[in-house]
Amino acid sequence: MSNDENPTMGQIAADAIIEDICDRRGLRQEWEEIDEEVQAEIRALWEQIVSDAATASWCLETRAEPRTPGAAALFHKHRVFAEYAPA
Repeated sequence: MSNDENPTMGQIAADAIIEDICDRRGLRQEWEEIDEEVQAEIRALWEQIVSDAATASWCLETRAEPRTPGAAALFHKHRVFAEYAPA
C-alpha cells in the first residue's frame, strides 16, 4: 500500500491492482519473487498508466487537449476510435 497522506488516483489504483494480484492463488507468490526494485518500477508504471488514462478520459469528455505524452497518446488513440465508431 502507498504511504502517502494524499495518494493520487494512480497510487490508489496501483495499490488495488497489487492487492488483487496478491489475493490470487499463484500470482501472489510470483509477485513476491520479483525483486523489490522491479516491483517499485512496475508500481510506478501502473500509477502513470492510470493517471494518463484518467487524464485522457477527462480530456475526451471536456474536449481539452492533454498536456502529458502518455495522456496525449491515449487521448488521440481513443478519439480516433470514437470518431469512427458506429452511432
